[in-house]
Amino acid sequence: MDGLSVIEKTGKLKVKKIFLAGGGSNSSEICQITANMMGLPVYRIQTHEACGLGSSIVAFVSMGIYKNNDEALKKMVRIRDEFLPDEKEHRIYSRLYSEVYCKIFDNLVHLYENLNDIIGQTPEKESIVSSPSEKPATSDDE
Repeated sequence: MDGLSVIEKTGKLKVKKIFLAGGGSNSSEICQITANMMGLPVYRIQTHEACGLGSSIVAFVSMGIYKNNDEALKKMVRIRDEFLPDEKEHRIYSRLYSEVYCKIFDNLVHLYENLNDIIGQTPEKESIVSSPSEKPATSDDE
């Protein structure tokens, strides 16, 4: 929901529908959850390779094959499935977002400050929180 509001604010536009491709769009359940969360219709397109499709659209427009992006989109993008939002579910997600999610960060900031005070973390010291891909060095790594 944060991403949608950022797109609308920076783009100075109102998003009326969402198109999905790749990854999570393989799951009809995820597509439906997205529609319910956002309160917007979601359309799954014909390809999982949205980046390739997008770059092809830009290339064909720049080569003059299509007059503009709208024409290229109409010719090149096919809607495979439509997922309409369930308003009851959308109201629940909206409340979860505004009444819980938006308040989590402000509450966690103080806990992280307390954690840093307890362990004495300074910028020079290693954080106790690291990404799962990072593993502590062992004597075998040297």
